[in-house]
Amino acid sequence: MYKYFYLLTLLFTNCIIHAQSSAEEIISQSIAVHDPSGNWHKLHADIEIASIVERENKVDTSYRLLQMDLKNELFKMTSFSAKDTSEVIYDGKPCDDCDRAKMFNNYFRYLLGMPMKLRDPGTIIHEEIQVLDYKGVPYQVVKVTYDPEIGSDTWLFYFHPKTSVLELVEFSKDGTFQSGETIELNNKIKYQKMLLPGQLKWLVLPDRRFLAEENIKYSIPKK
Repeated sequence: MYKYFYLLTLLFTNCIIHAQSSAEEIISQSIAVHDPSGNWHKLHADIEIASIVERENKVDTSYRLLQMDLKNELFKMTSFSAKDTSEVIYDGKPCDDCDRAKMFNNYFRYLLGMPMKLRDPGTIIHEEIQVLDYKGVPYQVVKVTYDPEIGSDTWLFYFHPKTSVLELVEFSKDGTFQSGETIELNNKIKYQKMLLPGQLKWLVLPDRRFLAEENIKYSIPKK
């Protein structure tokens, strides 16, 4: 009886969403919560990231220190592990042998800057809105793809139905979500008037098996 009532509730909620909100409206409402003053493009922060990765029944830990200055197109990452220390720098200018720096710059901008990054050129917002349950919450889910020159993955963005906060994303290379990963954007932190993730928790699809977590701290850069 409970399951039947729950399914009816999801169906009713889905009908309301299609009648009252578009995918663009849901994203706009979420950006208004995460970045009400439009500060993302000028983020300036030292960011500490402590990572735990589980591979083949082994647990690896690492620590990264990022220096991100989006207004001046500066990205610097120092990585510390039990084996060595390394550093990459990217300043937005053409360069040789900086593929790794570009990759990490794009990676952290993308995940830390959601949902604001959904306004980037080449982003394709699909208008159909799904209602999908995750841990008992009927999330409003928006599908996103990208122009071919940007990326071929299919993404799902889960917005909380009451707060409009973006709480998790999922990606799949073939669009079936029988493979790919779930990323929970947990432990939100207020920094420079923005609501940013304090933890990225990675789970492997389809069974959402634990893969990794990145615990994040933001601080004002030292002069």
